[in-house]
Amino acid sequence: MHDVAIDIKHLSFAYRRGDDRVFSDLSLTIRNNEVTCILGHNGAGKTTLLHLIYGTLQRAEGSVTICSPNVRTYGDIFFYSGDSRQNRDLSTRQIIRFRELAFARKPDLTTVRGLVKRFNFGKHLDTPTKNLSSGNKVRSSFIAGLSFRPTLLLLDEPTNSIDPETRECLKGLVQTQKLLGSAVVLVTHDLDFAHAVANRALVIEHGEIVHEDGEIGLLGREEFTRQYLRYTAERSVDV
Repeated sequence: MHDVAIDIKHLSFAYRRGDDRVFSDLSLTIRNNEVTCILGHNGAGKTTLLHLIYGTLQRAEGSVTICSPNVRTYGDIFFYSGDSRQNRDLSTRQIIRFRELAFARKPDLTTVRGLVKRFNFGKHLDTPTKNLSSGNKVRSSFIAGLSFRPTLLLLDEPTNSIDPETRECLKGLVQTQKLLGSAVVLVTHDLDFAHAVANRALVIEHGEIVHEDGEIGLLGREEFTRQYLRYTAERSVDV
């Protein structure tokens, strides 16, 4: 049995008092050595759930507990979000240095070199991230984030606006992190990517888990898509 990495119990959350709740009495367990994929329409609560796990949003009721002994500080967590507010005047090398100071820990230089080589990123290490292409911005984020060998990955739409080569690199990285024992929570609309990397998929609509596939590897790609569409086709999302 896999060790529990995150234990969510009876979670409730609304952005403002008096608003409809994004979540109401949500319970969920995330395990190490697994990629858990969160699927659903825009507005279903997927990104909000990542922020509640990370602590940038505070729950109204219930609990979100990081149980994994391998997650001791924020330095053990990599939260990728395409709307990251990091200083885009900084280069990838400077971002790694900033994180080193913030986390009071050294990056793993062997990991950094391996990632730079894997992403063919050497000539971009000192380029301000604002001047990078969309694909290279994603590569930069993963190089900086994985340099500290995190054991919990929270990934919000990592395949948005990237080229096929970067996508394949990310696929390999996520699979490697799983083999290293990390817990990976992946929010995505990319069903091909989800089917390729995830062990388990949860479909969230209106803050509720409406479907779960516990063994994605046993499903063909077409069946996986069919099941997803089955559980979302008749559920509208407020805009």
